[in-house]
Amino acid sequence: MKYDTRVGYQRAVKLIGPPERCDMCGKKFPERLKKPMTSTHLEPDQPTIDHILPRAKGGGNAKENLRWVCFRCNSMKADRLQCTRCREYKDASAFPADKHKRNGLGSACQKCVTDFINDYYKTEKGKAKRSARNATRLGRERRMFNSAKQRAKSKKLEFTITLTDVKLPEDDLCPVLGIPILLQDYQSDNSPSLDRIDNSRGYTPENVMVISNRANRLKRNGTAEEHYRIFRYMTNQLKKDDL
Repeated sequence: MKYDTRVGYQRAVKLIGPPERCDMCGKKFPERLKKPMTSTHLEPDQPTIDHILPRAKGGGNAKENLRWVCFRCNSMKADRLQCTRCREYKDASAFPADKHKRNGLGSACQKCVTDFINDYYKTEKGKAKRSARNATRLGRERRMFNSAKQRAKSKKLEFTITLTDVKLPEDDLCPVLGIPILLQDYQSDNSPSLDRIDNSRGYTPENVMVISNRANRLKRNGTAEEHYRIFRYMTNQLKKDDL
Protein backbone atom coordinates (compact mmCIF):
# COMPACT_ATOMS: atom_id res chain seq x y z
CA MET A 1 0.00 0.00 0.00
CA LYS A 2 1.40 3.38 -1.01
CA TYR A 3 1.79 5.82 1.88
CA ASP A 4 -0.07 9.09 1.36
CA THR A 5 2.25 11.97 2.29
CA ARG A 6 -0.48 14.61 2.03
CA VAL A 7 -1.95 16.20 5.15
CA GLY A 8 -5.63 17.16 5.16
CA TYR A 9 -7.00 20.44 6.53
CA GLN A 10 -8.79 18.89 9.52
CA ARG A 11 -5.80 16.75 10.44
CA ALA A 12 -3.49 19.78 10.24
CA VAL A 13 -5.82 21.71 12.56
CA LYS A 14 -5.56 18.89 15.11
CA LEU A 15 -1.76 18.77 14.80
CA ILE A 16 -0.75 22.43 14.66
CA GLY A 17 -3.95 24.33 15.42
CA PRO A 18 -6.15 26.49 13.17
CA PRO A 19 -4.55 28.86 10.66
CA GLU A 20 -4.07 32.39 11.99
CA ARG A 21 -1.18 33.97 10.09
CA CYS A 22 1.46 32.95 7.53
CA ASP A 23 4.55 31.57 9.24
CA MET A 24 6.75 33.01 6.48
CA CYS A 25 5.49 36.50 5.64
CA GLY A 26 3.57 37.05 8.89
CA LYS A 27 0.33 38.23 7.25
CA LYS A 28 -2.97 37.28 8.87
CA PHE A 29 -5.23 34.97 6.91
CA PRO A 30 -8.63 36.46 5.92
CA GLU A 31 -11.47 34.98 7.97
CA ARG A 32 -13.33 33.90 4.83
CA LEU A 33 -10.39 31.69 3.81
CA LYS A 34 -9.96 29.91 7.15
CA LYS A 35 -11.79 26.80 6.04
CA PRO A 36 -11.15 23.62 4.02
CA MET A 37 -10.48 24.29 0.34
CA THR A 38 -13.52 23.71 -1.86
CA SER A 39 -11.90 24.72 -5.14
CA THR A 40 -8.71 23.89 -7.02
CA HIS A 41 -8.19 27.60 -7.59
CA LEU A 42 -6.31 29.08 -4.64
CA GLU A 43 -6.10 32.72 -3.75
CA PRO A 44 -2.69 34.24 -2.86
CA ASP A 45 -3.71 34.63 0.81
CA GLN A 46 -5.21 31.12 1.06
CA PRO A 47 -3.77 29.19 4.05
CA THR A 48 -1.89 26.08 2.93
CA ILE A 49 0.04 23.40 4.77
CA ASP A 50 3.80 23.59 4.30
CA HIS A 51 6.36 20.90 5.10
CA ILE A 52 9.39 22.76 6.55
CA LEU A 53 11.64 19.99 5.23
CA PRO A 54 10.00 19.32 1.85
CA ARG A 55 8.51 15.92 1.14
CA ALA A 56 10.83 15.71 -1.87
CA LYS A 57 13.76 15.87 0.60
CA GLY A 58 12.33 13.21 2.92
CA GLY A 59 10.24 15.44 5.21
CA GLY A 60 7.44 13.69 7.09
CA ASN A 61 4.07 14.67 8.52
CA ALA A 62 5.13 15.15 12.14
CA LYS A 63 3.74 18.34 13.68
CA GLU A 64 7.29 19.71 14.10
CA ASN A 65 7.60 19.67 10.30
CA LEU A 66 4.26 21.33 9.53
CA ARG A 67 3.19 24.97 9.49
CA TRP A 68 0.57 27.25 7.97
CA VAL A 69 1.75 29.49 5.13
CA CYS A 70 -0.11 31.45 2.49
CA PHE A 71 -0.34 30.06 -1.03
CA ARG A 72 1.89 32.89 -2.29
CA CYS A 73 4.79 31.97 0.01
CA ASN A 74 4.32 28.23 -0.44
CA SER A 75 4.53 28.56 -4.22
CA MET A 76 7.71 30.61 -3.93
CA LYS A 77 9.33 28.13 -1.53
CA ALA A 78 8.60 24.97 -3.60
CA ASP A 79 10.88 22.12 -2.47
CA ARG A 80 13.59 24.37 -1.07
CA LEU A 81 14.38 25.40 2.51
CA GLN A 82 14.24 28.93 3.86
CA CYS A 83 17.22 30.28 5.78
CA THR A 84 16.11 31.83 9.08
CA ARG A 85 18.72 34.59 8.81
CA CYS A 86 18.84 35.79 5.18
CA ARG A 87 15.28 34.51 4.52
CA GLU A 88 16.35 33.20 1.10
CA TYR A 89 15.17 29.89 -0.32
CA LYS A 90 17.98 27.45 -0.95
CA ASP A 91 18.54 23.79 -1.67
CA ALA A 92 19.10 21.46 1.28
CA SER A 93 22.78 21.08 0.31
CA ALA A 94 23.34 24.75 1.30
CA PHE A 95 22.53 24.00 4.97
CA PRO A 96 24.97 22.53 7.51
CA ALA A 97 24.21 19.28 9.29
CA ASP A 98 22.68 19.54 12.76
CA LYS A 99 22.10 16.29 14.63
CA HIS A 100 19.90 18.08 17.18
CA LYS A 101 17.28 19.03 14.58
CA ARG A 102 14.58 16.59 13.54
CA ASN A 103 15.39 17.01 9.85
CA GLY A 104 19.14 16.76 10.45
CA LEU A 105 19.81 20.23 8.99
CA GLY A 106 20.53 23.61 10.55
CA SER A 107 17.94 26.39 10.31
CA ALA A 108 20.45 28.88 8.83
CA CYS A 109 22.41 28.33 5.61
CA GLN A 110 26.15 27.71 5.72
CA LYS A 111 26.98 31.18 4.35
CA CYS A 112 24.98 32.91 7.08
CA VAL A 113 26.52 30.71 9.77
CA THR A 114 30.04 31.52 8.53
CA ASP A 115 29.30 35.25 8.36
CA PHE A 116 27.81 35.20 11.86
CA ILE A 117 30.87 33.45 13.32
CA ASN A 118 33.29 35.81 11.54
CA ASP A 119 31.36 38.88 12.73
CA TYR A 120 31.23 37.53 16.29
CA TYR A 121 35.00 37.05 16.51
CA LYS A 122 35.50 40.65 15.39
CA THR A 123 33.75 41.90 18.53
CA GLU A 124 35.59 42.48 21.81
CA LYS A 125 33.77 39.56 23.43
CA GLY A 126 34.66 37.27 20.53
CA LYS A 127 38.31 38.35 20.56
CA ALA A 128 38.54 37.69 24.29
CA LYS A 129 36.95 34.26 23.91
CA ARG A 130 39.29 33.28 21.07
CA SER A 131 42.31 34.57 23.00
CA ALA A 132 41.37 32.55 26.09
CA ARG A 133 40.77 29.42 24.01
CA ASN A 134 44.08 29.70 22.15
CA ALA A 135 45.94 30.09 25.44
CA THR A 136 45.20 26.45 26.33
CA ARG A 137 47.01 23.46 24.86
CA LEU A 138 43.80 21.73 23.79
CA GLY A 139 42.44 24.94 22.27
CA ARG A 140 45.56 25.51 20.17
CA GLU A 141 45.71 21.85 19.12
CA ARG A 142 42.08 22.01 18.03
CA ARG A 143 42.76 25.21 16.06
CA MET A 144 45.70 23.63 14.22
CA PHE A 145 43.62 20.53 13.48
CA ASN A 146 40.70 22.52 12.05
CA SER A 147 43.01 24.73 9.98
CA ALA A 148 44.76 21.67 8.55
CA LYS A 149 41.38 20.12 7.71
CA GLN A 150 40.38 23.23 5.75
CA ARG A 151 43.71 23.33 3.89
CA ALA A 152 43.42 19.66 3.01
CA LYS A 153 39.94 20.22 1.65
CA SER A 154 40.92 23.24 -0.45
CA LYS A 155 44.08 21.58 -1.81
CA LYS A 156 42.40 18.16 -2.14
CA LEU A 157 44.97 16.43 0.09
CA GLU A 158 44.56 13.21 2.03
CA PHE A 159 43.33 13.85 5.57
CA THR A 160 43.19 10.91 7.97
CA ILE A 161 44.48 12.44 11.20
CA THR A 162 42.40 12.95 14.34
CA LEU A 163 42.75 15.51 17.10
CA THR A 164 44.89 13.07 19.09
CA ASP A 165 47.54 13.17 16.32
CA VAL A 166 48.05 16.92 16.83
CA LYS A 167 50.05 17.16 20.05
CA LEU A 168 52.22 20.01 21.30
CA PRO A 169 55.71 18.89 22.47
CA GLU A 170 55.67 17.88 26.14
CA ASP A 171 58.75 20.03 26.89
CA ASP A 172 57.30 23.02 24.97
CA LEU A 173 60.40 23.15 22.78
CA CYS A 174 60.56 23.03 19.00
CA PRO A 175 61.88 19.56 18.03
CA VAL A 176 63.76 21.13 15.09
CA LEU A 177 65.31 24.37 16.39
CA GLY A 178 65.03 23.84 20.13
CA ILE A 179 63.40 27.24 20.69
CA PRO A 180 60.46 27.62 23.12
CA ILE A 181 56.96 27.14 21.71
CA LEU A 182 54.69 29.83 23.08
CA LEU A 183 50.87 29.93 23.02
CA GLN A 184 50.55 33.58 22.08
CA ASP A 185 47.48 35.36 20.75
CA TYR A 186 49.42 36.37 17.62
CA GLN A 187 51.64 34.57 15.14
CA SER A 188 55.37 34.72 15.84
CA ASP A 189 58.47 32.58 15.31
CA ASN A 190 57.66 30.77 18.55
CA SER A 191 54.04 29.94 17.68
CA PRO A 192 53.20 26.24 17.19
CA SER A 193 52.65 25.08 13.61
CA LEU A 194 51.49 21.73 12.19
CA ASP A 195 54.07 20.49 9.69
CA ARG A 196 53.73 17.86 6.98
CA ILE A 197 57.07 16.07 7.14
CA ASP A 198 56.83 15.04 3.48
CA ASN A 199 55.12 17.88 1.61
CA SER A 200 54.24 15.60 -1.31
CA ARG A 201 51.87 13.69 0.97
CA GLY A 202 48.74 14.71 2.86
CA TYR A 203 47.84 14.88 6.53
CA THR A 204 48.35 11.34 7.83
CA PRO A 205 49.28 10.34 11.40
CA GLU A 206 52.86 9.40 10.49
CA ASN A 207 53.40 12.53 8.36
CA VAL A 208 52.54 15.33 10.80
CA MET A 209 54.44 16.95 13.65
CA VAL A 210 54.00 20.14 15.66
CA ILE A 211 57.06 22.38 15.32
CA SER A 212 57.72 26.09 15.69
CA ASN A 213 56.37 28.52 13.12
CA ARG A 214 59.91 29.61 12.25
CA ALA A 215 61.06 26.05 11.59
CA ASN A 216 58.04 25.43 9.38
CA ARG A 217 58.67 28.62 7.39
CA LEU A 218 62.33 27.73 6.92
CA LYS A 219 61.44 24.22 5.81
CA ARG A 220 58.44 25.11 3.63
CA ASN A 221 58.28 22.72 0.64
CA GLY A 222 62.02 22.07 0.35
CA THR A 223 63.34 18.50 0.15
CA ALA A 224 65.98 17.02 2.43
CA GLU A 225 68.48 17.13 -0.45
CA GLU A 226 67.78 20.80 -1.11
CA HIS A 227 68.17 21.72 2.55
CA TYR A 228 71.42 19.75 2.70
CA ARG A 229 72.76 21.70 -0.27
CA ILE A 230 71.80 24.96 1.44
CA PHE A 231 73.58 23.76 4.57
CA ARG A 232 76.76 22.98 2.59
CA TYR A 233 76.57 26.33 0.81
CA MET A 234 76.22 28.29 4.04
CA THR A 235 78.96 26.37 5.87
CA ASN A 236 81.37 26.82 2.94
CA GLN A 237 80.65 30.55 2.88
CA LEU A 238 81.28 30.79 6.62
CA LYS A 239 84.61 28.98 6.24
CA LYS A 240 85.67 31.45 3.53
CA ASP A 241 84.77 34.35 5.80
CA ASP A 242 86.93 32.92 8.59
CA LEU A 243 90.00 32.77 6.34
